[in-house]
Amino acid sequence: MLTARDTLDDRLSGFRSGADDYLIKPFSLAELEARVQAVLRRSRGGGHRSLRVGDLAHDLETLETFRQGNPIRLNPSTRRLLELLMRRSPSVVRREELEHALWGESVPDGDNLRAHIHQLRNAIDKPFKTPMLYTVHGTGYRLRGDDGG
Repeated sequence: MLTARDTLDDRLSGFRSGADDYLIKPFSLAELEARVQAVLRRSRGGGHRSLRVGDLAHDLETLETFRQGNPIRLNPSTRRLLELLMRRSPSVVRREELEHALWGESVPDGDNLRAHIHQLRNAIDKPFKTPMLYTVHGTGYRLRGDDGG
C-alpha cells in the first residue's frame, strides 16, 4: 500500500485490509524497489527453502536434515530419496520413480533400492518413537508425519 496516511491506526487498517506492505509518502525509490523485491521473494517462497513433513525438516540449501530438532546424517543417495518422498508426502511414490531418481535409466540389477530405503529408515525412523517411512507393498513408499502429511 502506498499512501500519505501515516498514523498507526491507518497502517493497521491497511494490513487488516490485505496489504502485504505499507509505504508512507514521501518515500525513496530505492526503498520502494527494496520493498517490492521483498514481497516478490516472499510470494515465490524465496529466502530460505526447506521441506517439512511432521517433525522432519530438510533444508534444501544447506542439505541439513533434522527430526525433532536432532541432526540426521544422510549420504547423497538417501538424501535424494528423502527429498523426493518429502516433496510428494503423503502420497505414495512408486519404486520405479525412486529408482529413476537414484540411477536414471541405468537401474542396477537386484534390489538396491531396498538397501537405500533401509538406510533411510535407520536414519529417520529407528532412533525415534514413531515411524514416518512406510512401505506400500507391491507399489512403493510413503513418508507421513503424525499429522498425516
